[in-house]
This record gives sequence, C-alpha cells and structure tokens, in this order.
Amino acid sequence: MAEYCTCGTLLVEDARFCHKCGRPTSGEPDFTIEVPMETAKVAAAVPPAIPKAADSRVTFANPTVLRIAFAAALLSIVLDSIPLLNVLFIIWAMGAGFMAVWMYCKRTGVPLSVSSGAKMGWITGVFAFVISTVMVTVTMVMGGEKVAAELRHQLTLTWSGDPNYQQLLRTFENPATFATAIIFALFFFFLLLSVASVAGGALGARFSNKQ
Repeated sequence: MAEYCTCGTLLVEDARFCHKCGRPTSGEPDFTIEVPMETAKVAAAVPPAIPKAADSRVTFANPTVLRIAFAAALLSIVLDSIPLLNVLFIIWAMGAGFMAVWMYCKRTGVPLSVSSGAKMGWITGVFAFVISTVMVTVTMVMGGEKVAAELRHQLTLTWSGDPNYQQLLRTFENPATFATAIIFALFFFFLLLSVASVAGGALGARFSNKQ
C-alpha cells in the first residue's frame, strides 16, 4: 500500500525522509535547533547603537544641508532688508547659523559636533553672502544712474563736512579704484557674515547636544 507523508507527498519506497518537506517517515527524531536562553538574554541586553555625530555629512554634497542652510540664509536676508532691522545684520547672521544647525538636528535626528555646527554655519553664511550679492548686483544693474546718483547723494550727506571729501569723490570716480573698493567691501562683508554664521552654528550645535 502506498504511503503518504503528512504533507501529502507520495513517499518513495523505503524512504526514511520525505523528499519534499524532509520530515522523517519511520520514527526518526525530528531535529530542531533551539537558541540557548543565555544567548538570547545577552542579545536582548545589548543596547541599540547611538547615532554618531554626522561630521562627514555636513558638506555641499548633502542636499539636506543645502536646503536647510539656504532657508536659514534667506530668512536672515529678509530681516536685513527691513529698515531699522538691517543694522542688526550681524545678529541675523549668527541667528541663521544657529537656526540651520537646530533645524538639521531636528530634521535628521543626528547630533552635530561643535566643529560640524561651525561648518554648517559657514555654509549658511556663504548662501547669505551669495544671495545678498546677487540682490545688490541686480539692483545696481536695474537702477543704473539712479542708484549711482543716490550713492553720491549719501556720500555727500555723510562726508560733505570732511575737507578731503572732494579728493575722495574724485578717487572713486576712477573705475579701477572704484572696482577695488567694491571688491574690498565685498570681502569684508563676506568675512563678517562667515564669522557670525560660524559662531552661531557652533552655539547651535552645543545647544542641540544639551537637549
């Protein structure tokens, strides 16, 4: 009489195991592997890994870093464009670096070291400088002579009482001297934004790590 396994497979004659499911057919012991309790307890006692500081992730190649840094920089530029508030542009730059680090930690759940926070702040400062430079350039190009006249008017109001004012005005009428002054002013502005943003980013990292 043909014999069948419990899984329904027709067994081969004198077979000791089912050729389909491997179950013993003639009283052979069914081997099972059990995990020792000691091993299971040790595995359960191992705490989950704590995420390390994402030092290597804070780069211009990280899209999340770029989006957050750009948003923080844009907010600081908006505050800079408001009359009376623009005199606090150093404070807004520090705040942008601080906010960028805080937003990154909240978004990713990964803490940043102080050095990485400073790097995040510097990236934010670079974005702020680029945005402000583009805005000023567009304004100068579109305004043309009107902007130049306004600039001369402001210089007159500020320096008209200085005996060297006329000499200063003639110096700035030289295109080469004027271009050099613009480059120096941009470099100084970039330096101020960078230092303030780096400081804000470092403070943001230290504050976030304490939370």
